[in-house]
Amino acid sequence: MTPLRPQITATLRTSLSPSSLWSQYSKIPSWSEWDPSILASSTKVEGRLKIGQEVILKMDKPSFRGPTPLLSCFAPQLITYSLPLTGCVVTKSYELRPLKSNQTEVIHGIRYDGFASKFYEEKDDEERLRKSVEAFVQMTEAISTTAHFEQ
Repeated sequence: MTPLRPQITATLRTSLSPSSLWSQYSKIPSWSEWDPSILASSTKVEGRLKIGQEVILKMDKPSFRGPTPLLSCFAPQLITYSLPLTGCVVTKSYELRPLKSNQTEVIHGIRYDGFASKFYEEKDDEERLRKSVEAFVQMTEAISTTAHFEQ
């Protein structure tokens, strides 16, 4: 299944490699550290991510609590999951695009589908996505720098 493209996105370029960024995406319990809409996240299976793997989320906006499967997981490029809400499905995505300039674009996106989607859309979605992509890159840079100094 090819996931639908997000309606709203935030993008940031970084010199970090897709593999170092992907290793952070793989740490599902840390998602709440960089995505302000996620209050807590976990999975029963640690390690390599795969399509269908359940992620247990407690979210603020949109309000959601419970398990949801990964819809796509193409290392080291794309993770998507959806939140089945009443009258609406919210799909979130985390994407990495390697560029020829030895940089990587980090793209976080969200999409609303369904007759009740207007009730779930938030005015600050773009701001939340921007904050999530910035916090994610900053956290990965800090971890990469720490790992480099420890070697």
